[in-house]
Amino acid sequence: MNTIGQIESRTGLNAPVRGLIAVLALGVALVVLAAGHYALLGILGLVTFWLFLRSPVLGLYLTTALLLLSGASGVLGFIGAATPVTAAKICGVMTLLAWLVNTLVQRSRPLICWEMVLALIFLLWAAFGILYSRTSEEQLPEWIRLSTVIAYFIMAAHLLNSSDRIHRFVVLLALCGMLMAAFAVYQYFTPSTHLEPTTALEKIGAGVEGAYIEPEALQSGQAVRVSGRAGHSNWLALALLLILPLNAYWFRATAKASIRVLIFVAVGLETMAIVFTFTRTGLVVGGTLAVLLVGKRLMRLGPYRAAGLAVALLLAWFLLPPAYKERVLSLQQYMSSESVEHRTELQAAAFQFMLDHPVQGVGLGGFGFRLIETQGPVATVMRWLYNDLHWNPLFFGTHNMYLQLGCESGLVGLAIFLVLAAVFLRRLNQTRRAAREVEDRTVADLTGALQVSMWSFLISAIFLHALQQKIWWMILALG
Repeated sequence: MNTIGQIESRTGLNAPVRGLIAVLALGVALVVLAAGHYALLGILGLVTFWLFLRSPVLGLYLTTALLLLSGASGVLGFIGAATPVTAAKICGVMTLLAWLVNTLVQRSRPLICWEMVLALIFLLWAAFGILYSRTSEEQLPEWIRLSTVIAYFIMAAHLLNSSDRIHRFVVLLALCGMLMAAFAVYQYFTPSTHLEPTTALEKIGAGVEGAYIEPEALQSGQAVRVSGRAGHSNWLALALLLILPLNAYWFRATAKASIRVLIFVAVGLETMAIVFTFTRTGLVVGGTLAVLLVGKRLMRLGPYRAAGLAVALLLAWFLLPPAYKERVLSLQQYMSSESVEHRTELQAAAFQFMLDHPVQGVGLGGFGFRLIETQGPVATVMRWLYNDLHWNPLFFGTHNMYLQLGCESGLVGLAIFLVLAAVFLRRLNQTRRAAREVEDRTVADLTGALQVSMWSFLISAIFLHALQQKIWWMILALG
């Protein structure tokens, strides 16, 4: 009887609440009818923000997935915005606000580590360089972009405060890598996604997504370079090279056969996607990555596995696209390739800018604005891209992060970044050593995988300007 009375009492108390919900639902329906899709999106945003307030780490997971999978295209017709990119930005802002509100309400102590301090010092120093640049207004968006990824890094480092959250975050990155790779493989085998050579440069500059035909003349056929959801083949290769080591950790952290099969599929797709980017970076860094994984004992290579690997490599040789062999595996291409010659000119210009402005540099994003003012074959092409195709000089890179940092933030900015990388590697090494002493294999495997990812980034940075790539800051947050 007492239980029945409690139920009746609860039902009676809930009656006014149900009435209020009905009135609110009617009001929402009227608002949606009056304002259309905008009101519906507003309501969806409020519900999402409420969920993020309850669990900010949920917002971090969703923001991370959207950032990696957003790509450059995908238009939402009735508001005329790039749907995934816009959703990623909105989720990121809501997650940041939710985290800050939770921090203030719970009066949590902020996490302060040397990586955060150095990242903020670098950000302030970059602002100083832009302030003294003659094209500071045009360069300011690049500084704002850097500030957003650093804010993401600081927020993620605070929210990833338990082993379960870190594990789920690593698995999320691995799954996103698999999806990016799957989309890239789909691009390669789907001619409708290939950008026409005559308009490819214009479309790439406008953010149109797809696989593009390498303009270098190859006797063995066209090199169809995929971009996946990364916007460019170089950035896809970089992201996958940093994600691949995380699969080794995930494989060793699970005993489920079904999950291990999924990981094998992911590694296979990611390897295929890296090949289909036709990047020399993919070959050089990929080979180094494999050696590091064996050296860190994240990948066992016994007699049977070594024999299996040899057979797989033999089969892969016959399955590789002829254009890949000619462009990536030919020594002549490395010595006399047109793209290599262009990179040499870009890097020579960056080195000269660094000598001319050794302290504060030309300001973050200033390399392209200075390049189009110089003379030379590549500078002429860049001026044409800027004047005729309206490419933004902010995104003209040197294909070498260290030279670009040296010329844009000066030797001081370059030194700050190198110290940041060294501190991160040192922290990982100390944590891994401590974990191995207490025989905590999970932490040892994770830190080992992160070390390999970090070295993949640092080696890739010799060939690419990777500072603003989101995947690097995601890896940094895990440390």
